[in-house]
Amino acid sequence: LTLIAVLEGDSVSRFNEVLEAGFDQCIVESLYDARRLDIRLAFAEKMSQDKIQRSIVEEQLRESEARYRSIVETTVDAIITINERGLIRTFNKAAETLFQYKESDVFGKNVNILMPEPYRQEHDDYINNYLNGGPRKIIGHGREVTGRKRDGTTFPLYLAVSEVHLRDQR
Repeated sequence: LTLIAVLEGDSVSRFNEVLEAGFDQCIVESLYDARRLDIRLAFAEKMSQDKIQRSIVEEQLRESEARYRSIVETTVDAIITINERGLIRTFNKAAETLFQYKESDVFGKNVNILMPEPYRQEHDDYINNYLNGGPRKIIGHGREVTGRKRDGTTFPLYLAVSEVHLRDQR
């Protein structure tokens, strides 16, 4: 909802009242110059429509984010996202159960903490090799690997890695 106040030129003294009332636009014009006032009102209506459109887009983004969070948090599969340096960005509830870490414990840490040796030591080299144009060894393919829980125990898991490009990140 956008509020627009139109004041006559001799009503400028009421301007503070308009501001305090929370109006989004205030047009001070001579009501006798109807053509000019029509142009200003059309402009104010356009600005109002732009504001409404921004609100709609923002609401759609909030809904999309909520839908994404709901799917990621309720899926039975562990979902972990990392940035280009291998640092954990998301760690869903299934990953928490599987690896025995809370998201807050691993956020911003290298994903190699979820790997036993020798993979833990080798992982950063794999990422650097790939980022420098090396071959894709696991992206787009799944395979059996060994994971490492918080308590150090290892377990077999099926790993599938995908690459996503968002703006200037992957």
